[in-house]
Amino acid sequence: MPIDTAKHTVSLEGQEAEVVLGFRRMTSRFVFDHLHLKASAGDIVHAADYIDQITRIRLPQDFVAEMLELHPYARVLLAAQGIQSEEVQISIADAVALTFLGCPWPRKHEAVTPESEYPVDRRAEYSDGSQVFGLSYEVFMHKLHRQAVLFMEAR
Repeated sequence: MPIDTAKHTVSLEGQEAEVVLGFRRMTSRFVFDHLHLKASAGDIVHAADYIDQITRIRLPQDFVAEMLELHPYARVLLAAQGIQSEEVQISIADAVALTFLGCPWPRKHEAVTPESEYPVDRRAEYSDGSQVFGLSYEVFMHKLHRQAVLFMEAR
């Protein structure tokens, strides 16, 4: 299903709310009606390449296929539309972030860009004493990469 923040969804009003929520219903209905679709081997290769492109994390193709089974929305859209679809790309990014961090990929309207309200010196600290400094998007990417590496090492 399309993922958004509760804050943004609640802020939708009038015609915009009708259009956005109507599109979300239509997309969710499509996925429910096509749950039987499986991504092809070529789709999996494209998804793995896309994940590498946006995260610099090279996941094995068998892992990408398994991850998509856990995220049927991304799997169905990839099988139906292909990786060139922006909607598919967003759903693949969400699947990666949800798998490794338990949260969706940041949305354009979320404060995770250099224009955000977060201070430049924001940092993430870890129990092993390591830290990463930078803007919140950089912190997000660092945490994603770190958790993916730890996850894959334990696999």
